Amino acid sequence: MVSLSLRASIAGSLAVAAILSLSSLGLAQSLLPQAGVTHRSVPRIRTLTDGTATSTNWSGYAVTGPAGSVTDAKGSWIVPSVTCSSAASYSSFWVGIDGFGSNTVEQTGTDSDCQSGIPTYYAWYEFYPGPAFLITGITVRPGDRISAEAVYSSGLITVTITDTTTAQSFTTSGGAGALRSSAEWIAEAPSSAGGVLPLANFGTAYFGQDNTGLSPTNYATVSGVTGPISSFGPSVQEITMVSSSGTTEAQPSPLSTDGTSFSVAWGGSTSTTSSATTTTTTATTTVLTTSTTASTTSSISSSSATTSATSTTATSTTTSGSGTPNLTINTQDTTGVALTGYWTELSQNDQVQADGYTPATYTLNSGQTYTLEADGYASCSFDHWLDTNSPNNLRDISITSDTSLTAVLNCGNTVTTTTTTTTATTTSTTSTTTTTLAGFSQISVSTVNSAGAPIDGYYTTLWQNGVMLQWCYSPCSFVVSNGQTYQVAVADYGGETFSHWSDGTTNIFHTVTLGSISITFSLTAVYTP
Repeated sequence: MVSLSLRASIAGSLAVAAILSLSSLGLAQSLLPQAGVTHRSVPRIRTLTDGTATSTNWSGYAVTGPAGSVTDAKGSWIVPSVTCSSAASYSSFWVGIDGFGSNTVEQTGTDSDCQSGIPTYYAWYEFYPGPAFLITGITVRPGDRISAEAVYSSGLITVTITDTTTAQSFTTSGGAGALRSSAEWIAEAPSSAGGVLPLANFGTAYFGQDNTGLSPTNYATVSGVTGPISSFGPSVQEITMVSSSGTTEAQPSPLSTDGTSFSVAWGGSTSTTSSATTTTTTATTTVLTTSTTASTTSSISSSSATTSATSTTATSTTTSGSGTPNLTINTQDTTGVALTGYWTELSQNDQVQADGYTPATYTLNSGQTYTLEADGYASCSFDHWLDTNSPNNLRDISITSDTSLTAVLNCGNTVTTTTTTTTATTTSTTSTTTTTLAGFSQISVSTVNSAGAPIDGYYTTLWQNGVMLQWCYSPCSFVVSNGQTYQVAVADYGGETFSHWSDGTTNIFHTVTLGSISITFSLTAVYTP
């Protein structure tokens, strides 16, 4: 068993790092789950009319399709060598399904990072928004040729990644509830609780069979049709990574003549699809970084912005105003039950101003116009805004006083029945209470310190049969099916460490078995310093 060393601070936010020596890994394909917020995240995409898009954390290509249409994405790339300074920086290279227009990503790839000035390389997989998992059975070095695939079958996504230079390979399945509406080949600036992390100087990254010699790669299967990226015509999106100020961070080249291959240049410099020279540098340390975050409260600077919009969608107009009212975004299901931990984003003039998870509070400039986005996840999809009944999850908003808005999510619960409340007869503070969801129940999770005081914002996950289904930040709840068995887990954060559940269970994974009656099953995780 490889030992883990936990450490804090990444890009100014508290994080958990799993540090493993490459010399001790061997070939065993064991995985080490990392508690906390994921290393990668869905992109902040602004789509243009000419088949191109910009993002603050992605660069590369995507092929889009109707929900449920994407069943396979194959890719290959050469692990780029990073140039490091003393500051930490990060870069991820991967192939996957979903993310371009959805809140999930099923992906596997490699990182080329800089930790304390040391180049760091490793392989990973992730079923976002779940945490990333480090693949210890693959030793990654710059210049290695990587082949990877994400394929859908029988309700799950199976990801496979192979270092063809060393013949090391790994396969696993997950991603229940995947939308399957896009395939991607991406160079990414990973994210932590504090936002997008500094992008490592990876020079030029080379993707596709013309560069790697691995065929057929950079192919997708959409609606039963398999072909290279370019074969999907208007469904192809070229994605350029830009900073919040509009500066190019990473630029993809045009696709090669056979439509399979491209390169991504750090800093947006001109590049071709010719293959990079193999580098023999060997890393001595592997690091996978994750973190947790508390409930979101963000302030928007009152200084005027001068950025110009490039999207063809409606552009928000900034008007004069004074004061800084608060905008609070909540989520509930169609029966009125409050939900937490769902993604929201606030933009102005096509620039992201702030983002976070419900309940999210943003401080705005009075009288100015913003664009608000609220998203569902997994079995809970966005349905409508409570105040306007609009089914569009994007809306323009201008406020002059404190305002609360509620996004309504459809979690499959359409029948309401009210029953009586019952309380468990044991001395445990874990209780079960009947609720209004017919055929469904809720698992409600809260977190407290050793004195019993609430401590909010702890990363919480729901599992079944070894697959992570949902996640949220405490206090929060999961809508689940009756007659099923689930596991709930929480993550450590800051100076607080999980001690036990309030019913005395010391296993961080708490098993919950539901009967046929709809209930709310309440769990409380107790932490100690």
